[in-house]
Amino acid sequence: MNKNIFDEFDHLDRPADVISDEEILDKPIFEYTENRIQTNQGLGHTLNPAMIKMDNFYFRKDYEGFVCRAFADLNIPTFPLPVMCKGQDRSRMETDSMILTEQQFAVIELDGASHNEELAVERDWRSKIFRENNVLVLHYTVPHNWNMEWARGVAKDAVDCLKKRRQAAYLSFSNGGGQL
Repeated sequence: MNKNIFDEFDHLDRPADVISDEEILDKPIFEYTENRIQTNQGLGHTLNPAMIKMDNFYFRKDYEGFVCRAFADLNIPTFPLPVMCKGQDRSRMETDSMILTEQQFAVIELDGASHNEELAVERDWRSKIFRENNVLVLHYTVPHNWNMEWARGVAKDAVDCLKKRRQAAYLSFSNGGGQL
């Protein structure tokens, strides 16, 4: 009887240090740290530094880490809490996340409780530089009872929006830029 030599292997093309799903469930998801390493990531506003560490990145809120993980599960490149130097005044600006897919960037904003008192004018001002550069800005309201399924829904919706946007651009281009 021939025995398949691969029957005993779980992760044929993955390194030995990959953690299984069972091991992940046994370990704490987040690591809260007082003395974090110095990096731009998570320090767009130095009065509110990101102190939650998950998957080797820093976050201000737990749900930001879950959304980052949901994009990673879809194999979508994600930039958590990227910091931008904006203009000649060298002001710092930070978004919750950016993704790259379908040859496009998108800004992902997770509007939790801290956004409840925010005026639409403020939100539009922050998004202006992205809109001017044809970068899609997607806002998602964080529910009180958010969970990983909600995070996966955010990731799926964002990817679907970029796919539709790319298809519409292609159709417009193939139609000579005219009306569809």
